[in-house]
Amino acid sequence: ASAIIIHSPQKDISADEKVLLSNWMAQGGKLFYISNPADSDGQFSNIEAVIADYGMSAVDGVIVEGNQNNYSIMGPVHLIPSLKSHEITTPLIENNYFILAPIAHGIAISENLSENLKVEPLLSTSISSYSKLAGYEMNTYEKEDGDIDGPLNLAVAAEDSSNGAQIVWLSSAYLL
Repeated sequence: ASAIIIHSPQKDISADEKVLLSNWMAQGGKLFYISNPADSDGQFSNIEAVIADYGMSAVDGVIVEGNQNNYSIMGPVHLIPSLKSHEITTPLIENNYFILAPIAHGIAISENLSENLKVEPLLSTSISSYSKLAGYEMNTYEKEDGDIDGPLNLAVAAEDSSNGAQIVWLSSAYLL
C-alpha cells in the first residue's frame, strides 16, 4: 500500500497489528489517522503508541472554543480553527477556505523530537479555547478547574527524514 487510512476507529488495533503498523512506518509508510475524542470506554493505546514514536499524542477531553469568532453558530464545540502554513494547507489558505471541525480533541506535539523528525501543526484553536476533561459527559461549556488551556492543535503533520515516514492526524471525524 502507498498509504494507510484509519478513519474514526471504533476500537483499538490489536497488539499484532501495532507491530505490523510500526514496522511498516519504519520502512517509510504513510499514515492518515482521523480520530474523535475518546469516550469513557474508547482508548486507542496501540494506535497512539505507533503515533507517539513520531512525536504526537492525544489530549484528553473535548475542545470548547471560548472566542465566538472561532466557532460556528451551532456552538462552541463546532470549531473554526486557524490554518497554519504548510504545503497541505496552502491551497486552502490561498482560496480563503474555512474549516469546520465539530467535536474534536487536541493533539500535543512533543517538545523532545529527534533531529530527523519534523512535526508541524496544520489546524489550531485560539488561545481562548480549552479542552473539557469531562469530554462527552460535560454539562457546561464553561471552563472548569482541571480543563486544559489552549491553543490546541486539531491537525498535525509529521515526517521522519531518516526513512520518509509521514503521518497526518486529524482530531475530528466530522471535519469539513
